[in-house]
Amino acid sequence: MTGTVVLLVSVLGALNGTMMVDGVAAAVGREPILQSEVLEEAGAELQSLRDSGLAQAELERQANTMLRKALDRLIEYKLVYREAEGRKIEIPEKQIERRIAAIRRQYPSQEAFLKILADSGRTVETLRNEVRKQMTALLFARAKRRQFEQEIVVTEDDIRRYYEEHPEQFHHGPRLKARRIFIAAGRDPKSRQEARERAEALLERIRDGAEFAEVAQEESDGPEAAEGGLMGWVQDDTLVPALRDALHALEPGQLSGLIETEFGFHILKLEEKQDAGEVSFEQARTEIEPLVRQEKADERYRRWVDTLRQRADIRVFVQ
Repeated sequence: MTGTVVLLVSVLGALNGTMMVDGVAAAVGREPILQSEVLEEAGAELQSLRDSGLAQAELERQANTMLRKALDRLIEYKLVYREAEGRKIEIPEKQIERRIAAIRRQYPSQEAFLKILADSGRTVETLRNEVRKQMTALLFARAKRRQFEQEIVVTEDDIRRYYEEHPEQFHHGPRLKARRIFIAAGRDPKSRQEARERAEALLERIRDGAEFAEVAQEESDGPEAAEGGLMGWVQDDTLVPALRDALHALEPGQLSGLIETEFGFHILKLEEKQDAGEVSFEQARTEIEPLVRQEKADERYRRWVDTLRQRADIRVFVQ
């Protein structure tokens, strides 16, 4: 049994409130990365996977992939934090507490959460420091990407090539452009009620005049939070029914009410609707240019991180 499968067994036990065996998954220099940290990083994905109904072999295969990606992210955080250390990067305490609350929701109770921390030799305070470092690394990484984006030159040939190589993006069915605020919710009634109240408060803020994108960037637990909640163009087959139906009930510019799914609470804002059709090259130019710029910036960012990896002493103890 590989190290990552051991991690899978651990996370299933942790989510059920049973004992979790900890260990060192990797080290960057003298800084260890614990198995429990990998589980926390991949927690939301693993919890969704656990409830997916997949056969055991496929469950383990997908979990191994998720855990490997989570471990790679944690290694990257440590490398980038080294570059950010000493710079004036302030992380609001509210954001740190929100991340800790999201980690806490991965466990069935406060007692189980504290026991997992104790078993891994950590406290809430050491977890808070870890989260602060990760958030510092993320902010520095975003700044580095923005720097690369500003330095990129996108040519006419780049834009034409992208249009020709991605025909599926410019021949589309009916689609919607939307923004989302997502508040993750645990399964126990208390944490779910807390998540509901938080989402309701955010909805009220927006109804009172707060900018949706600003609230999303500050408060959303969704992967698109950094982009102001922008999900981009979505089609019906990419959305769960509750979100699909809510968006179809809106007109551009309108705000949804609170939408509950098994994963938490959602607030949607519809930006634009399009019927099925084809987008000409001239129409697509302004949409393609930032995509190519971001693609090139991401490539430069990956090369920069690879350089950090080559200079660092990284040891991985799971396969």
